[in-house]
Amino acid sequence: MASIYGWPGLTSLLLLSHSFLSSAQTLTPPSAPLANWTYNGCYTDNVNSRALIGKNYASGNAMTGAQCVSFCAKNNFYYAGTEYAAECYCGSSLQSSGVLASDQSTCNMACNGTKFTIRAKVRGIY
Repeated sequence: MASIYGWPGLTSLLLLSHSFLSSAQTLTPPSAPLANWTYNGCYTDNVNSRALIGKNYASGNAMTGAQCVSFCAKNNFYYAGTEYAAECYCGSSLQSSGVLASDQSTCNMACNGTKFTIRAKVRGIY
């Protein structure tokens, strides 16, 4: 699937991580939805090689960043990312296929559950 935000076949990810694993630079991101989680930036990945390998789920019209982070934390993952307004991805580490997006503004679309939570074709990773 081609994206107006990246190369054909690439998606993006909003990435969050649990704070004791993160040494990422400070950005001007959305607020982390839960305590001890920090924003790590907007990342790209390939639909055939995900940036986060672990559990994932889709919540239809109810997805929020907090919901995704909570799901990943409860399942003992250190990274959580939202994508396509309704998808949540978890991982214990960021895979090499996850690359920091050259244009951080591509993580700019609201999750289905709230207009204030960032999700995107480029994933923002917490």
